[in-house]
Amino acid sequence: MSVASLFVTAGAAYLVVQQLNYAGLALRAQKTSSDIASVLIVWERLDQHWVRFRSAKTDEAKRFEFGQLISYYEMACSLFRDKVFTTRATRTLHEHLHEILPVMRADATFKELFDDLRTDESTFENIVWFCKQPAPSAGDQRHTAPNQCEVF
Repeated sequence: MSVASLFVTAGAAYLVVQQLNYAGLALRAQKTSSDIASVLIVWERLDQHWVRFRSAKTDEAKRFEFGQLISYYEMACSLFRDKVFTTRATRTLHEHLHEILPVMRADATFKELFDDLRTDESTFENIVWFCKQPAPSAGDQRHTAPNQCEVF
């Protein structure tokens, strides 16, 4: 093999590696964008359901709206459980879930609503799973501190 062909081969290999690096960066950016879009939709729906829940006038309407609200929390937890959300773009939603779910469960009114909706052991299984996961430490997506979220 000549020296020239060795240089051509090395140059081509370098270009292939560079293209693979660019493709990897593009895929990571696409994943982050996808997570951001999904999180924004979840936030919007949670906000809408909170407004509807707080506006409900009757006990029956409150139970219904709470069921709608908590189903979105269940779905959000399932997205983390199924590893759909994997980028740092989901950090704020992750922190919100770890903050709000224990507070809701500790509140007597919410606890009663949770209990009314629970039909068997698998009800809220994604929330239960999520709450057993370590809470994120401040300013870091890696999980180091145990979570104190005892939901059920």
